[in-house]
Amino acid sequence: MQLPHAGRGHHVQTDLIVLDRLGNAYALFFGWPALVRVHRAVMYLCGRALGLHNYVSPYISGESRSIELATSSSAAPLVFDIGANEGDWLAEVLSRSPAAKVHAFEPQETLAQRVAARFPSVAVNMMAMGEVRGELALCDYADHPGSQHASLIKGVIDGIHQGATRYVKVPVGTVDDYCAERGIERINLLKIDVEGFELKVLLGASRMLSEKRIDVIQFEFNEMNVIGRSFMNDFFACLADTHRLYRLLPHGLMPLRQGGHWINEQFTFQNVVALPHPPAEPTRNH
Repeated sequence: MQLPHAGRGHHVQTDLIVLDRLGNAYALFFGWPALVRVHRAVMYLCGRALGLHNYVSPYISGESRSIELATSSSAAPLVFDIGANEGDWLAEVLSRSPAAKVHAFEPQETLAQRVAARFPSVAVNMMAMGEVRGELALCDYADHPGSQHASLIKGVIDGIHQGATRYVKVPVGTVDDYCAERGIERINLLKIDVEGFELKVLLGASRMLSEKRIDVIQFEFNEMNVIGRSFMNDFFACLADTHRLYRLLPHGLMPLRQGGHWINEQFTFQNVVALPHPPAEPTRNH
């Protein structure tokens, strides 16, 4: 009986050994303080090609790819936009799929009103989403509230962005409760952009996830996860039974492997997409 992928595994192991030896030689010959600036520049450029810090446009960030994946299989996909901000991401969703049924969640009153005025067909909810229902303090800039950096993680504004902070209490719901109350059976695309609170949102969708009622998930991972103490490994643990994780690149998807911490735990802007596990092949009786 032939063992599947046995040869492939051998070749991967051989490649890793060769790469490790090359790395040892490179470190020995080029590991000089005088070359640090060069290596930092190379590391930065390689990181960009690996999907890091690519926030300048939806095309470069890969966001367009996740929208395409979720909307191509349905004429009227059901979409959750958690952290809608001013609705720019929603605009692309509706341009690709005008019949999409969209539920937007934005806890900042001014921004929620803008989204509602801009997209009359969208169900706009002025609330945050998290792990449990309740009320939390949303931190934002004291001198110009209503920013895209507003977060439920204490320390984002003053710690990362070096700004004076104001706190406003906002209502918090969960994906599971919202779906149960409105009879929503399936989410085709769940987008989460909540400045470091993404894992809490997913934990609040545990029922929908366990019942495999969420298809494509897109979330951001960045420096806010350092303050929020959530790692890519935590997202793997949350989604291991239902989804596979990929980093979005301008021209496709890069698979992320659980335990690959050097590649995974990069605390700078990146878009990650989670795709459902393919259905298991039926067991054949011999």
